Amino acid sequence: NLKVIGRLHDANTAIEKIKLAKEFFDNVSCDLIIGLPFDTIDGVREEVRTLCPLVEHISMYELSVEKGTRLERMLQNGKVTLPSDDDTQSLFDAAFDEAEKSGFKRYEVSNFAKNDKISLHNFGYWTREEYLGLGAGAHSLVKTIDGERILASETRYANLSKLDEYCAAVEGNEDYKDIVRESVETLTEKDVKNETVMLGLRTHTGINKDLIGEIDDRLSVFFEEQNGKVRLTRLSGQKGSVRRYVVYRPHPRATHLSYAAQRNHLRLFRLSQIENARLCVARLRNGRIRKERSRAFGYDDKRRYVRCAFNHRAQG
Repeated sequence: NLKVIGRLHDANTAIEKIKLAKEFFDNVSCDLIIGLPFDTIDGVREEVRTLCPLVEHISMYELSVEKGTRLERMLQNGKVTLPSDDDTQSLFDAAFDEAEKSGFKRYEVSNFAKNDKISLHNFGYWTREEYLGLGAGAHSLVKTIDGERILASETRYANLSKLDEYCAAVEGNEDYKDIVRESVETLTEKDVKNETVMLGLRTHTGINKDLIGEIDDRLSVFFEEQNGKVRLTRLSGQKGSVRRYVVYRPHPRATHLSYAAQRNHLRLFRLSQIENARLCVARLRNGRIRKERSRAFGYDDKRRYVRCAFNHRAQG
């Protein structure tokens, strides 16, 4: 699998490096990509069984084929094939079950930890903690003036991406807030609410129930409530159908601004000018919403939907 996707190392080398890291650190994490050309249920289970004793944290991502890569060319030329969506879901479920048997708990869609050693850095993004990005192209979410005094509106901005321009912008200003940015976004209350729902539903802690109100009976199977919190249940893939996800359906005039928010390049979306935003269930395939009609929910053209929440792919 590693050779096919163009990696220079093999599995034994990866394990050796993990063991080397453990000589210096007591908390080691690894990534596991699922849905590779030669993945099998037994193979994925064996990989998880091998990794679990070695690390405290595992991030499991479904393969996302990038444009211009060797793998994309091989797929186009028919030299390799990828597992179907249903088969990939089965692979992920097998990995999930095997990790649980080894004492790992899933605390976010793609992340598992044992002994409560979660990724505090990434969890800060999912819970919308304030952060400053320093350096060219870095992103920030600012909520306060000095860490204590709250701003009238939360602000997200991105630094200039070109190094020379960023250096000039920093050196040309004495006050941090006056530095020229590549983009600046002032968040409305609705923006904050939408992000809180989007990110919070990715986690095991969920969100406050009052953020989404009463849940339609048709969608209740996807949620569980406890102590005033709502979170997504584990949705089992079904043979012959694709995985169901929870998404936002924005108004056709909604605008979207994507930004890289996590190490795994998860893409989030700001939904502005949303009218009558509501939760619905959609069928997804290969990262796109299929042009199917459903009398139950009235699906429309795929451009009217934004993918969200329970999504295992590295890029959403």
